[in-house]
Formats: sequence, C-alpha cells, structure tokens
Amino acid sequence: VQELQDGDVERRIGFCERMMALIDVRPMFPYQIVFTDEATFTLTGEVNNQNFRFWSDENPNWVRETHTQYPQKINVWCGT
Repeated sequence: VQELQDGDVERRIGFCERMMALIDVRPMFPYQIVFTDEATFTLTGEVNNQNFRFWSDENPNWVRETHTQYPQKINVWCGT
C-alpha cells in the first residue's frame, strides 16, 4: 500500500478534470480503457499465513505446517 504524499489530492483532481475534458471531446474514450490485475496462487493449496487463520477449541496452539521450499505457483492476469 502506498502512502499518500503532499500534493496527491491536487494531482488526482487534475487527472479527473483532464479525463472529464477528454470524455467531452471523445465520448467513446472510456470504452477503450483496459483495467488489469494479477494474482499468484500456489498449486499446493498453501496460503499466506498472515491472511489465513486456523482456530481450534481443543488445541489453540495448532498450526498447519508446510515444508515446500519452492512451491509450484501460477500467475493469473485478467483484463477487462
């Protein structure tokens, strides 16, 4: 996550104003924009331990151990 810096608000407002002016001139422009994202998944079912917690009433210290130093992974990219 990137921290907002001094001047970011003004730059964002300026960007929005330029985009609105461009859309006035070229109404189809928003339909020509491609939004993308990517994610990495392990093929072994491992998860980031910071994002996934296990809870147990019987053993509160239980953990799931994995021993793969270089797990197989796949990168997924999507654009709309």
